Amino acid sequence: MWTTLGDVNSEIEPSVTPLVSVLVPAFNHQEYIEACLDSVAASGYAPLEILVIDDGSTDATFPRASAWMEKNSHMLSRGEVRQQPNEGITRTLNTLVGMALGQYVVILGSDDALEPGGIGIRVAALELHPKWLAVFGDCSVIDSAGRITAASALSSLHRAHVPSLRDPRRIARELILKWSVPGPAMMARRSAYSAEGVGQYDERLRVEDRDFYLRLLCVSALGFTPETVAKYRLHGLNSIFQGSSVSRDMTTAEWQSVSNFRGLNRWLLILVATRGTCALSAADQTESGHLVRGAALRLIGRGLEVIKRVALVATRL
Repeated sequence: MWTTLGDVNSEIEPSVTPLVSVLVPAFNHQEYIEACLDSVAASGYAPLEILVIDDGSTDATFPRASAWMEKNSHMLSRGEVRQQPNEGITRTLNTLVGMALGQYVVILGSDDALEPGGIGIRVAALELHPKWLAVFGDCSVIDSAGRITAASALSSLHRAHVPSLRDPRRIARELILKWSVPGPAMMARRSAYSAEGVGQYDERLRVEDRDFYLRLLCVSALGFTPETVAKYRLHGLNSIFQGSSVSRDMTTAEWQSVSNFRGLNRWLLILVATRGTCALSAADQTESGHLVRGAALRLIGRGLEVIKRVALVATRL
């Protein structure tokens, strides 16, 4: 099922500003979907298109998104809401990217929100840096009621080192050693998802971001802007709370990217991936009743974690 409203060619006058596609993969977020879409409408940027795919929700996410679109389509150059059987985040995102007409693409979780001005900030950054395929900013952290619990997801939630993120010579090492990018912070050129860019999301993975960012970093195509561009909602059901399934995908993505890096960055990624493998294998061995093997792997993992932390401090000096 789908609801389509507006036409990008006939509904608006030509604009000197580029069209931005806000892509919203939605799943069981009936409490947040309207606030999410309201934040896009209030972003202060035009022209915009909003594309929503409800990925098999069992609640009222789809009818609420559809009703919002019917009411607010006049503010957009194009709006579309689709419903599909559950296919997972990576396949859903690839479908959304294929639907997009904008020069730039924003991925916005249906439980997150944009800050006013956040789209324009990132458009300006990409216009200023034509070699960047994508850019990310900071996010505030909000709770289930929309109350701000932290002004900076990068600093307060992930303990990122912002000066390293701002330095083109150090951003790759910082993100290899300390994964810290909050979900709704990125904007990409639509061309980033083509063969001339880094390609689509890997549909073998259940989470997309670690793999996609590593592919951007290995070709020096990821930039950072320090402004707060979005609101990242923590409510206990986020992917960061989903334990080993997310950790396995992150470790898989790291091993897949090792051969794409060179020099010190390759060795740092091997270190991080090996540490992740040890932690996962230790859990598997313990669960299988091999307690001694599990303990040995945990010990090795802790040693690698110490080395990783030392390397992180050294790269930040």
